[in-house]
Amino acid sequence: MLHKYLVFLLLIPFTSYAQSLDDLSFGSDDSFEVVTWNIENFPKNEPATLQYVLEIIEAIDADIIAIQEIQNYPILDNLDTFLDDYTLYSQSLDRAGLVFLYKHEVVELNSAYELFTQAPEWNNFPRFPMVIEVTYANQDFVIINNHYKCCGNGLLDLDNPWDQETRRYTANLLLKQYIDTNLSNAAVFVVGDLNDILTDPDPHNVFSPFLNDPESYFFADMDIAQGSVSNWSFPNWPSHLDHILITDELFELYAMPGAVTQTIKVDSYLQGGFNEYDQNVSDHRPVGIRLPLGQDLGIASALKPSVTSYPNPVDDVLFVNTSNSNTTDAVFVYDMLGNTLLQDSQSANGFFAIDVCSLSSGLYLVKVYQKGVVVKTIKFIKK
Repeated sequence: MLHKYLVFLLLIPFTSYAQSLDDLSFGSDDSFEVVTWNIENFPKNEPATLQYVLEIIEAIDADIIAIQEIQNYPILDNLDTFLDDYTLYSQSLDRAGLVFLYKHEVVELNSAYELFTQAPEWNNFPRFPMVIEVTYANQDFVIINNHYKCCGNGLLDLDNPWDQETRRYTANLLLKQYIDTNLSNAAVFVVGDLNDILTDPDPHNVFSPFLNDPESYFFADMDIAQGSVSNWSFPNWPSHLDHILITDELFELYAMPGAVTQTIKVDSYLQGGFNEYDQNVSDHRPVGIRLPLGQDLGIASALKPSVTSYPNPVDDVLFVNTSNSNTTDAVFVYDMLGNTLLQDSQSANGFFAIDVCSLSSGLYLVKVYQKGVVVKTIKFIKK
C-alpha cells in the first residue's frame, strides 16, 4: 500500500496511466521474487519519476528489488519514505548507484557488504558489487547486485586489459572465483545490468566463465536472450543486457512448476507505451525471477552448525563458538578476495579463539569447516 501521505508529495495528474498500472503484477504470497532494474539515472524526469517508480514498485510487488543507476540519493530517501512495505539498503563506499529494496515483513536481512573495493579491481568493477544475505521462509539466499562497464565493439581482446569486453569478462571471472571460494554451498542470485549479451559466440562471450560451468551456474534469463526481441530488457538498442544468474543450489527449485523468469514489460501498461516509460522512468525494463515456496533447496542444512562469533568489530581476538564440536574440523579466516589469512583447528568443545592482531582494518570472512566442507560463513570487521 502506498503511504497515506503520498498525496502531498506530488500534485500531478496521472489518471491517464494509473488504472493500467493497477493491472500490472509479478509477485505473489506463494513465491519468492528477485527483480533487477536499471532505473537510469534516477530520477530521470523529476518530479514525475518518483510517482511513476512508486506505483511500478507497488505493482510489481517483488520480495527483493536490486536497483542500478541511482543518481540522486536524497530523492531515493523520499522513495523509501513512501514505500510502507519496503526497506531500502543503500550503504555504499562508492555511492555508485547500487541499492536494494526488500520487504521487511517477510525478508530478514542478515548481512550486507560490497566486493572488490580495492585497486586494481576498479578497472573491472567500476561499481562495487553490492551483496545482501537474507532469510526468506526459513531459507537462506545471497543476492549480488552488479552494474558492469558498458560499451565496446563486441569483440573480446584479452591482450588489452582496457578493452571493454575484457573488463566485463574479467569481472565475471573474478566474481565466479569469489562465489566458488566463499559461497560454495549458498543459494546465490547474481543480478544486474551486466551490459553484454548472453548469446555471443564463445570466443567473444564475456560470460563464458559461468556458461562453461553449467553444473554450477545457470542464466535463468537465457530463454529471454534467445527469444523474441519484444521481450528484451533494453529496447532502445535493442538488446538484452539485464541478467539473472543462479547457482546449482537453486536448480531444483527453478525446475518446479510455477518458477519463471521474465522481462516485466511495464511499458505495456502505460498509455504512452515505451516512449512514456523511457521519458519518465528508464531505458531498461526490469527483469524478475519468481520461485515457488516450500521446496527443499538441496542444501545440507543438517550439517550447518549454530555458530556465534564475538566481538564484532574486533581488536585482537575473535571468538567463534560452534554447536557441533564433534564434526567441526577447523575455522579459516579469508579476506574479501578469498585469500586464506588465518586458520585454527584447535578447539575446546567447539570453541575457537583466533588471534587477528596481524590483520589490517577491514572486512573479513570466517568459514567453519565440517568434514572438509564449508557449512557456515560469517563476517567480521577488524578495527
